[in-house]
Amino acid sequence: MLGRLLGRAAFIVIIFVVQVLSFSGLSYAESQTSLNDINRHWAEEEIKEWISNGLISGYADRTFQPDKVITRAEFISLANKAFGFFHKADQTFKDVPQGKWFYNDVSKAKFTGYISGFGDGTFRPDQPITREQSAKIIYQLMQLEEGTVARDTEAFQDDQQMSAWSKPYIKAVASKGYLKGYPDKSFRPQKPITRAEAVAMLDQAVGQLIHQPGTYELKNTVGGNLTINSGGVTLKNAVIKGDLILAAGIGEGEVLLDHVTVEGRTIVNGGGENSIVIQDSTMNQVMVQKDLGRVRLFTKGDTSISNTVVKSGAKLEEEQGNEAFKSVSVESTSVNDLVQFEGTFVKVAVKATVTIEISDQSTIALLETYTGSEGSAIKLLDNAVLKVIILQAAAKITGEGTILKAQINAEGVSFEQLVKEYILSETVKVVLIGGKEVGSSSPVPTVPSPGAINPQGPVSPTPASPAPVPPAVNPENPVSPEQPPVEQPAPEPGKVLDIRAAFIVQDKLYTLYPATDDYSAVKWMVTNSVTQDTYQTEYDETVQDVGIYSISGGALPPAAYDVTNPNSSQHYSGVMLSSITVNDSVYAKVYYSGSEMISYQINDSYTVHDLGNQMPAQAVPLAAGDTLAMVYGDQFQVFATWNGSGWELDAINDQLETPTHLTASTVSNKAIALQWNPVANADQYHIYYSATPTGDFVSLKDQNGQPVTVTGTTYVDGTNLPHTTRYYVVTAAKAGIGMESGPSSVAFATTYYNAHISLDFQITDTVRHPSEPILYITDKSNKKLYRINYVTGEKDSISFALAPESLTYADGKIYVSLLKAEHSSYTFIEKQQGAIAVVDAATFTLAGTHDIAIDPYDIAVDRSGHLYVASGSGQWTEIRSYDLSTFAEIAASGIRQASYIQMHPVLNKLYTITTDTSPRDLSAYNLTNGQYVDPSYPGGYDSPYHGDYSMAKNFTISPDGAYIFNGFGSVFMATNNKYDDMKYVYGLGQAFADIAFDLPNNKFYTAEKSAVQVYDYSNFTQTGFYHLDGTAKYVFNDTDQLFVISALAGKNILEIVEKDAIEVPAPVGVSGIQLDGI
Repeated sequence: MLGRLLGRAAFIVIIFVVQVLSFSGLSYAESQTSLNDINRHWAEEEIKEWISNGLISGYADRTFQPDKVITRAEFISLANKAFGFFHKADQTFKDVPQGKWFYNDVSKAKFTGYISGFGDGTFRPDQPITREQSAKIIYQLMQLEEGTVARDTEAFQDDQQMSAWSKPYIKAVASKGYLKGYPDKSFRPQKPITRAEAVAMLDQAVGQLIHQPGTYELKNTVGGNLTINSGGVTLKNAVIKGDLILAAGIGEGEVLLDHVTVEGRTIVNGGGENSIVIQDSTMNQVMVQKDLGRVRLFTKGDTSISNTVVKSGAKLEEEQGNEAFKSVSVESTSVNDLVQFEGTFVKVAVKATVTIEISDQSTIALLETYTGSEGSAIKLLDNAVLKVIILQAAAKITGEGTILKAQINAEGVSFEQLVKEYILSETVKVVLIGGKEVGSSSPVPTVPSPGAINPQGPVSPTPASPAPVPPAVNPENPVSPEQPPVEQPAPEPGKVLDIRAAFIVQDKLYTLYPATDDYSAVKWMVTNSVTQDTYQTEYDETVQDVGIYSISGGALPPAAYDVTNPNSSQHYSGVMLSSITVNDSVYAKVYYSGSEMISYQINDSYTVHDLGNQMPAQAVPLAAGDTLAMVYGDQFQVFATWNGSGWELDAINDQLETPTHLTASTVSNKAIALQWNPVANADQYHIYYSATPTGDFVSLKDQNGQPVTVTGTTYVDGTNLPHTTRYYVVTAAKAGIGMESGPSSVAFATTYYNAHISLDFQITDTVRHPSEPILYITDKSNKKLYRINYVTGEKDSISFALAPESLTYADGKIYVSLLKAEHSSYTFIEKQQGAIAVVDAATFTLAGTHDIAIDPYDIAVDRSGHLYVASGSGQWTEIRSYDLSTFAEIAASGIRQASYIQMHPVLNKLYTITTDTSPRDLSAYNLTNGQYVDPSYPGGYDSPYHGDYSMAKNFTISPDGAYIFNGFGSVFMATNNKYDDMKYVYGLGQAFADIAFDLPNNKFYTAEKSAVQVYDYSNFTQTGFYHLDGTAKYVFNDTDQLFVISALAGKNILEIVEKDAIEVPAPVGVSGIQLDGI
């Protein structure tokens, strides 16, 4: 499975300064310095492309060493970055200890499943990787299948040197061209691969790479594969001869495929529940396989997909009128995976256990379950229609939708709803339809719904009549004409079947038959096991599968009894519910001489597990209304009530049902919430967990080390570590009598990396208090300013009449720009209006609002009491200064379009960056008492470059005033020397959304996507990183923690990142900062 491209390099080359997109039809930025040992190398083109994309790097001496052997750990580090894997296994290999640079990469590779190690439990990370070992990894990464390729390994003259296990992998990857042989027709399977070979083979697999958001319209046909590894991507008018890979790096982001033709496979490993939109596109085969969570595929227009294979949770949704999914196959899933269908589908094949949901107003013409899908759950929501269902494996079908025809070829099938037409194969004895048991040769009586049996008021069954056999269903012709029903003979009266149990209560005998039938002619005798006295019985009625008989002569004397039939030699030990009198007090007593284990509980007062000792010290005399709850082996529960003189049977139920619909959801970095449906007659539940879905499940313990017992149907497990995946099952139990159901299906969740504070509002801009743990945040859409204490989580807000946008803090005041109109390139300076709100930080109250004759876009404050406002409208527009005491305008200077501004820490100089892109560049304005030293248009002075370096709109000046960090990852000098000011210094190699500094400890932090990178401030080398749960927006440094505002599942949160949770990247060589630029 593919994963997120985190953009954190395992090998960082200082002299490469920009990330680029490097394929036909996209812009390409040449690297600024060449490596001196790749010119004319056979892999020169691939190496340059990988370096440009930040996937690999050279060494400090400006060499790449392409022919150097690569180790197993280094190879998987490259694979992880190329495919973006980020989930990690709980355990790796015995020779991969924590703390080693490769630990995280090996953990990710093992979780994803493309490595398995050696038979002795080792991985051997420092050994060179051989060609046959790399073939297996490529095979797993590309999800190839042995049977889909034609080439044989005999094509290589050294076929005999290949390990037997490697031949299928070599055959597959060689056929696809990912690994090639030598000119002498050899493969050399035991030969270690080099750095160049590793890049070349992975480049063949990845193909052309898109790893930045944007719209991409390809000019030329893509001859091989294309990989999208970022959300926010639109791909238009593309023809792809190979595979299209939607990698996990997409995260929960969105991808739009518009007029895209894929002749190979479309592999969906990333995306969220609102992610992949396919419009007017044609695809051969779509494969959905996401590590964790579900992905949504939404088809529109004239989209057509010949075959879809679903191997994980997914939602397949069609726009009204679009019928894109021609054939869907569900494979390699579990019952915990939910696959939803919304639209009109022709054929769905269920080949693995799964939960299927057919949405409201949706239709499936044919759904077939295959061997291997036993235990699947299929739910039809209101107005869903399933025209034909063929069941080759047991399944449970529920919901309010309509099923027209069913062909049932397997035992264990149940339908909650009615089925209009059905047929049972000869091997199927019974099926549950609409709450009624139906057999291939039995009538369908009308009986009470399953549950308690009330002997005082049984419901008489409707006289049985033969059940018609429905017409056969032809899958090739779902609308075949009706056929006349065929009647089956009635069951033979008096036929004796084995009974599952017999209970004697006062003057009644209750026999439990294996199926519902007509037992009116069956005769039973009850014989005292000691005296051999025999009593006849008379048939009363049958309720479901329970025959009820009156004992001749009335209630029997207390004793153990055998139950027999005159036409059979079988003897059954009956269970008598009775009592015993001791010292004029009456106590409960059960008589039974059979082999089943029996225990019972009286009220909640005492329990009997040994029928040889039914008077424990806790025993109390019976009183009217007391209840008895009994467990009979592992089959039945029996409930009775003492009426003052004898027991009255309340119910005989099957053993406790297994809890259903267990779900697990992440609550925090330590807690996972569980929820399940209640089970009838259970009064508590037990929770078990495991580190793997197939491992040993152990009882969840409380803080006292005791197994957790839950009386409700929810529980929050707070015993997890951060970012830990835990698997759960739940059982139902009856307290006191040792009754416990089987385990539920497995549910799992992964805790977050970090603790969270919910920010239930929109975020426009933010600034931090200089000395208190306070963040101030504007919410433009709701016209509010929020104050957040990131230690206590306390929040409060101030409302404005106008929409707030940018803000800054100075001298105990918060200055907030207020908009009077939307920003527009066509609203020129003469017509612009806005306002500035002043908020007292100590009291968090509005101190005043001041109108200004400019549309405020970004604001800053200098040392001499002046506010600077950059216009958000017009084209060549202005930046103006105002006196903070009077808000009188002081001066104005020119600026190119809407620009972001930052005050230098010395507070006498502004740096700006335009939002324009022709080109985007930095400018500087020297200030004196609110006046611009260079006020003439265009105002200030520009950087020494003109579009030479790619730039993002965000930038930050380091607290010491030495550097300007641009969000694209470029670093520039900040100096009073106009000719050296804004000169390029360094490229971090990866973009960032925000940056924070910890100069006393010589560190700085950049936040981008789902990670915070850690750098050494003295040489700008990366020293570590932290994981995030959401997508980063802002980052703030504190003593022991980082505070990151991010977006998670469509909501804003504040993540609290513990600094001791740092992870260390692979070691790299560095050459220091180039202060002279290049």
